[in-house]
Amino acid sequence: MDEYVQVYGLNHWGASFLSCSKHRIEHCIKPYLGNVAVKDLTTHDLDLFYDSLQDKPAGILKGHKKTDATVSLSVIEKNHALLRSALNQAVKWEYISSNPAERVTLPKYRSAERDVWSASEAQYALDC
Repeated sequence: MDEYVQVYGLNHWGASFLSCSKHRIEHCIKPYLGNVAVKDLTTHDLDLFYDSLQDKPAGILKGHKKTDATVSLSVIEKNHALLRSALNQAVKWEYISSNPAERVTLPKYRSAERDVWSASEAQYALDC
């Protein structure tokens, strides 16, 4: 991943995307997949990685009320997009013959019921 960022990322990404990608690699991808050689990485490894992320606590920003949140599907999808891109580059560089990320089954979105204001709460908010 470090070579991918140095050779590919620095030449193709803006500063913000580069920063976010480095953060994802250091705090999410490397702790789980950092010891797996790219030639040994399988679709099954990636499926297990994405499943494990669903149980990890989400990064909570200071001041947020919901502190029990877990990693969201959108974060998992962003990690997958980064890994898929890195592995596509590994195919071009002939480190691997095919991209295992192309066959991954991502976790399904789980809808949750949202709290809705009552008519009196909505009116109170409008009055404020």
